Amino acid sequence: MQYFKFIGVIICLAISVQLHSQKGYLKGYIIDNDNDTVFGKIKDKKAEPFGKLYSKIRFKEGRGPAVRFSPYNIKEYKIGAERFISMWFYESNDFFIFKANSSEGKGQKRFFKLVSEGYLSMYYLYFEDEDGIDY
Repeated sequence: MQYFKFIGVIICLAISVQLHSQKGYLKGYIIDNDNDTVFGKIKDKKAEPFGKLYSKIRFKEGRGPAVRFSPYNIKEYKIGAERFISMWFYESNDFFIFKANSSEGKGQKRFFKLVSEGYLSMYYLYFEDEDGIDY
């Protein structure tokens, strides 16, 4: 009888560790720089109340360990229903006039949330401020 209790405790611990390690991951995919699509689970920010954006997303394929990808490593990713595109970004200002620019090779690459796609596409850039994550 003790043997069955021991096995039950081990199974419960294994399940709880597995569930805890999956916390915050959502189904999605990545598209790498070679245009290959890989499906798995993605996590791109820490959960509230201490939420923060990750500079590199976490990607799990199957039960393996998470692999981190920066905007330089992949073209885009989709997490849940949201798509994020990797684009070059730099800011310029001229006496309190601030401009956001995207030009190949200038500034740094960042992930932008795709809001609307078409002839004229709209993107949001997420950032962190003292109140948390905003765009």
